[in-house]
Amino acid sequence: MRFRATILSVLGVLAAGFVAGCKSESISVPHDPTHIVLVSGAGQSGDVSAPLDSALVVQVLDGSNKPVANVPLTWTVIGGGTVSATTTSTDADGKSTVTWTLAPVAGTQVVTVTSTQITGGGSVSFVANNGATITGVVSPGATNVFGATFARAARRALGLSGNRQTTRRPSPNQIVVGFRNDVLGVNAAGAQAYRSMSVARTARKALAARVATLSAAHGLRRAELSPAMLAARVTVADTTQIDATIAALRADPSVAWAERDQIVTIHDGAPKPMSTDFLPRTDFAARSSVSAPASPRAAGVATRQPNDPAYFEQLWTSTMIDLPRAWGITTGSPSVLVAVVDMGIRFEHADIAANLTKDGYDFVSQFGFGTTEQICADGSTPATTFTTLDGDGDGPDPDPTDPDDIEFNDAQNCWTHNRLGDHGLWTAGIIGAVGNEGVGMSGVNWAVKIRPVRVLGISGQGTNFDIAQGLLYAAGLPAPGADSALVQAPSAAPIINVSLGGADDSPTLRAAALAVANAGSLIIASAGNDGLDFPSFPAAYPNVMGVASVGMDGQLATYSNAGTFISVAAPGGDFRLDDNGGGGVLGPGWNFVTQKPTYLLGYGTSASAPFVSGIAALLLAQTPGLTAAQLRSRIEQYATRGAGQSRSDSFGWGIVNAYNSLTQQNGPPHSTIVRLVDATTGVVARTTTAKTDGSFAFTRVTNGAYYVQAGDDEAADSTIGVPGRRFGMAGGLGKPTVVNVNSNTNSVAIVLGLPLEVEPNDDVAHANVLTVGAYVVGSITPPDARDMYAVNVPTAGVYTFETFGLLGSCGLGIEMDTQVLVASASGQTVGSNDDEGSTANPVNPHCSRVQATLTPGLYYVSVTGTGTHSLSANGRYRLQIRSGN
Repeated sequence: MRFRATILSVLGVLAAGFVAGCKSESISVPHDPTHIVLVSGAGQSGDVSAPLDSALVVQVLDGSNKPVANVPLTWTVIGGGTVSATTTSTDADGKSTVTWTLAPVAGTQVVTVTSTQITGGGSVSFVANNGATITGVVSPGATNVFGATFARAARRALGLSGNRQTTRRPSPNQIVVGFRNDVLGVNAAGAQAYRSMSVARTARKALAARVATLSAAHGLRRAELSPAMLAARVTVADTTQIDATIAALRADPSVAWAERDQIVTIHDGAPKPMSTDFLPRTDFAARSSVSAPASPRAAGVATRQPNDPAYFEQLWTSTMIDLPRAWGITTGSPSVLVAVVDMGIRFEHADIAANLTKDGYDFVSQFGFGTTEQICADGSTPATTFTTLDGDGDGPDPDPTDPDDIEFNDAQNCWTHNRLGDHGLWTAGIIGAVGNEGVGMSGVNWAVKIRPVRVLGISGQGTNFDIAQGLLYAAGLPAPGADSALVQAPSAAPIINVSLGGADDSPTLRAAALAVANAGSLIIASAGNDGLDFPSFPAAYPNVMGVASVGMDGQLATYSNAGTFISVAAPGGDFRLDDNGGGGVLGPGWNFVTQKPTYLLGYGTSASAPFVSGIAALLLAQTPGLTAAQLRSRIEQYATRGAGQSRSDSFGWGIVNAYNSLTQQNGPPHSTIVRLVDATTGVVARTTTAKTDGSFAFTRVTNGAYYVQAGDDEAADSTIGVPGRRFGMAGGLGKPTVVNVNSNTNSVAIVLGLPLEVEPNDDVAHANVLTVGAYVVGSITPPDARDMYAVNVPTAGVYTFETFGLLGSCGLGIEMDTQVLVASASGQTVGSNDDEGSTANPVNPHCSRVQATLTPGLYYVSVTGTGTHSLSANGRYRLQIRSGN
């Protein structure tokens, strides 16, 4: 019984276990992942290149919707953008989370989540977009960066046709002969060895011996020997045989070249200088210093401007070549030497005297005029006569003073003394008139040393040989001076300004230019004033920088030569833009009637070269070790030119820019800021920074109507619409594009450049649209009477409406004398202004400024021209509207 009970007990246990096992198997479900569900983060909108506000969360479940842990997931982005992790695993709650950063371009994007452990690769997707968007691209415009082109300022058509004005004439009896060094047994012409006076004297002896032999054979006399260029100038006794003598000399085995000496003049195609008597402030020497208006191109970086009272009349030139920003870096150095090879100097002119050296020289020989000439009687001064053009009667000597400046008077058939004279003083003053001393004007360099070298006589004429010797002396090379004895400057000038030239490629000048280049000096020469596409020498020699002229509008001046030899362009003035006066280049001059200093407004490529020489001197003040090649490269590489442009035959590498050359960059560091302005209220709704390719996007834009603007932000000051900086609006200023946002996608394009007005805009119905914090460049030319602008004032406060000249001074040149009137939409005048300057405050005469406390709403701004004569009502202006004073 006991055994049977035990068996039954065991069977009972087994049965219970079997029953229990059968029960468990009947209610269990496999714990494998079967699907993925979205938990949160779907259907979001966000900014481009930014993480979404909420993370993406999914959960993996099994067949009974229970979470499954440790399931591997793959996150795939479609349409751009990134996720914080592309593979994850679910946590204990079956969940997994990533952060989604949207793509850098606007649009709809998708993130898909999958797992290899789910049969059939189950997946879910998140969809996101950028909400209502405005996208676009900002591109640079081809606009002339210095202003509008005017109907009255027709551009000259360049070409190889036309008659060149004669700027050279042959000497009646002098020949220049160049010799072969291998025959004479001396160093080659232009060799650096000629820096040594002893080497030069040895070569001079060999030259003298050979010239003596040739003189005896060909009836030559009065030999002047220049060993540094291995040449001699000789006089032919029988002028009827001069051509035959040249031919015979060229046939001699010791002769490398021979040519008749030529006489060049600076009185060529450029217009005559103008007096400064018409300017608002003429007593430059007596006036106390005043504060000049800020340069429109000087915002964003350190700037400096001189307190010289005449600087107001220099604004267009200094602004065009970016001097205020350059002066924030350096204003020059007295250790930098520039030689001015020209008409001489007047040491008595107080505005430049302190910057002149005493080691200059006069190389003007006593070449005959050919006839006895008469200087007209002038009041109590009787008529006099002269036969040579040196003017001081003694030929070469150590005194480079300009003794006189005369011009032929056709009406009286005699010569008169110039009241606006001394070309050399004018060009030297552009380079280095003393600056910031409260008197007169300012040169490109406030401090510099200028070596005056006189090579032109009292009529502005000089010979190739004399000019060549002046170049050699300027570069520190020996040259024949008084009594043909060799003279040598105590040092070499690294920069030599030559504001003269002519049409013929003279071996004499070529040899001198080569010698100067080999000596390490840089010649900067004017391109010539024939108004044609022809070379001028020495500017066209490959080792010389040829400089063309532009007027106040940044266009090639009417008179300026152009061509393949142009290195750069610089301000030279232009009489065609001189409607209101002041279209020239201000510089010191000398009144040879009263024998007193004066100032003049000159024109020509003669002015352009000194601006480049002045910038080269600033570069040496900053970096004394720069070579001639490095100076040239810096100036050319960083000249101002249009977007995407390279070299041209009109401007060379562009218009010189002092700041760019000093900083070795094309303008200060900048980015492009784009902003949305509410088209109804004028409120700035959003701002963003465009990418380097110009693209931008505004996302999640609130429904409404907007203008889209873009501009340069210089030096990270987060400000656009500053006068002088590039600025633009989608659709342009005339009828800017109104972008209507209604949960949709929009695209615009903005051209970045000078914000020019759009005609017609003469009345309220055609007013151009402006906004607070923007500016426009306008021009009024007949029959245009006024320009109108509409602006929405966004909030109550003080606002300023102000006009300035675009580059120069209001009321001078093409910078018109403006009047501004501001009125409400109902026509009520808020304020008006004619001349912002006054006798007590002469800083901005003929500019206009209206300041008023305004309530929100629409206002109209009218700009008209005023002035004492009708031409003052025409020209160009810059209007800025800003919040505050």
